[in-house]
Amino acid sequence: MEKFVNLLSKSCVSVPGLFFFNLLVFTINLRFVGWLTFLPTSFDKINTDEFHDLASPLAVRLITVGVLILERHDVMEISGLTPKGSDHDEISDRTHPFGTFYLCFGLFMECFIEQIHIPGKIFDIHTITNVVVWSSYLIALISLSVCLNLFYILFRHYKHGH
Repeated sequence: MEKFVNLLSKSCVSVPGLFFFNLLVFTINLRFVGWLTFLPTSFDKINTDEFHDLASPLAVRLITVGVLILERHDVMEISGLTPKGSDHDEISDRTHPFGTFYLCFGLFMECFIEQIHIPGKIFDIHTITNVVVWSSYLIALISLSVCLNLFYILFRHYKHGH
C-alpha cells in the first residue's frame, strides 16, 4: 500500500503531473469561457442549472490543483522525493503563487455559483445573476492566463532539468 501511495504522490506532484493537472484546468476553463462567450448579453434567460454544471467542475478543479500546488513540497517530502528537513524546492517556490491563486479563485467561484441559487424573493435575481456570471467569466479569463504562465514555468523547468 505504501508503494501505491508513493507512486500516486510522485505522479501528482511531479512536473509532468502538475502539467497534466494544469492542462485539465485549462481545458475545463476553455469550455466554460466558450460557453459564456456565446451567451446573449442579457442573462435574464440563463439556464442556471447549465451554468452550475459548467462552472462547478471548474471551481472544484481550481481548488484541487491549488491545494496540490500549495502542498507539493510536503507531499514530496512524505513520498521520499526530497530529503527530510529540506525547506527549499525551486519548482514549489515558483509555483506557490499559482496555487494560492487557484485556491482563492476556486473558492470565490464556488461562492458565486451558490449565490445564483438564492431565492429571487430575497434579492433581485437579475442583478445577482449578472454579477455572478460576469464575475465567473472574469475569474475564468484570468485563470486561463495563469494556466498559460504556469505552463511556461513548468516547461522551462522541465526543459532545463532543474
